Amino acid sequence: DDDDHHHHHHVNSKQQRRRPYIVVTQPRKVAAISLAHRVSDERGCPPPGAPGSSVGYMVRLDRKVDLRSCRIVYMTIGILLRMLVNKRDNTVTVEEEKAGDDVGSSGGGRVPPLSIDTISHLIIDETH
Repeated sequence: DDDDHHHHHHVNSKQQRRRPYIVVTQPRKVAAISLAHRVSDERGCPPPGAPGSSVGYMVRLDRKVDLRSCRIVYMTIGILLRMLVNKRDNTVTVEEEKAGDDVGSSGGGRVPPLSIDTISHLIIDETH
């Protein structure tokens, strides 16, 4: 109990404001995409990448993530590895996502970029 109290003490307010991302890796591109669609269905939220959707996916050459609302991102292991190896180039930001979209940024402060540092949970799913 004492331990628990100590832990809470350490979570600074910046950390709490930062919306963490849950990343689930899949061995195959097809699995990542279809799971993202299935989970968004089951959660009753818009399809992956649609405005307001809490689910997204990132595979080679295809990325459907609305960072403003996304919480769960399905991706292939290759994308995750690239993020790990080269943090600098693989930070996904809202600006990058919305380039060519004349939607004004919706309020709610800065959206944390998706990077190794903002992933709170990483689930390595080895479906066979």
